[in-house]
Amino acid sequence: MTLIRHHKVAVALSGGMLRGAAHVGVLQALEDMGIQPDAIAGTSAGGVVAALYGRGLSTELLEEVTHQFNGRKLLDVSLPITDVLKTISLLPLYYLHIIKGVSHRIPPGFIVGGKLEAWLHKLIDIAPTRHAIAHLVVTTDLLSGKAVVFYDATERPKTLARVEFLPMIDPVASIRASCSLPGILYPRAYASRLLVDGALRNNLPVDLLYHLGYTKVIAVDLHQSQMDDQVTPSFFPVLDRMMDILIDESMELRINRFRPFVIQPNLDEIKWTSWGLMDKAVQIGRDATKALQKDILAYVET
Repeated sequence: MTLIRHHKVAVALSGGMLRGAAHVGVLQALEDMGIQPDAIAGTSAGGVVAALYGRGLSTELLEEVTHQFNGRKLLDVSLPITDVLKTISLLPLYYLHIIKGVSHRIPPGFIVGGKLEAWLHKLIDIAPTRHAIAHLVVTTDLLSGKAVVFYDATERPKTLARVEFLPMIDPVASIRASCSLPGILYPRAYASRLLVDGALRNNLPVDLLYHLGYTKVIAVDLHQSQMDDQVTPSFFPVLDRMMDILIDESMELRINRFRPFVIQPNLDEIKWTSWGLMDKAVQIGRDATKALQKDILAYVET
């Protein structure tokens, strides 16, 4: 298909943990329509895809990465889970000043992140198979509270309130930081900053792309806006629901303000530990985008 070049098109990818595999399918479907993005921005899982795609890795290669992904091998646990849970159970007594010296025994996360960084290094070292495009990865600085956005573009972005732009000198550190869900993965120290998941400040960075001058932005929202009316009373489902609640309003405000074209694949069956459903997530993203082909083409052409 002939490439569409009526307008410069940018793509924003939300966080979503394992659901992030759907981003690959979305990009594949867009390319099949003739849409080659000129810029891409992402947060958390979306940041992984944005950085790799932005550097020039093909969607075919990204699909192979998701197919081979085995997250269990990347879990370098900081302490035995039983030890961590025992210590956490003492926190109420600590905050009531009944006992002392508990908080410093709890690590900043269950997972250290060294194995994840080693895996990311292997991906970054892969030779690009297509031209690179401008790309942004969103993180959050625990010290300043600002969004820290790493960019790889021809020009430095203009100043934006509550946002610090840094050149993407170390892409592995940028991606790793964007995925660092507080309490799960250790924060990533970087140049006097303590960086964690970008979703805390901006889970769907459409505003950053408009800030760079792109007027046609396709946003891929993996957030579950229609949440179940029940939550399994265990750690990961509760944490998942907490993140949904935290980011729901800020995402809605950005979408309503900037009016991007939004793609929302239905990924309800993809959970925290759905390692075996990565291929299905890619297909869901692809199908959801193809179903909107007519509307997408009309959007980018007008």
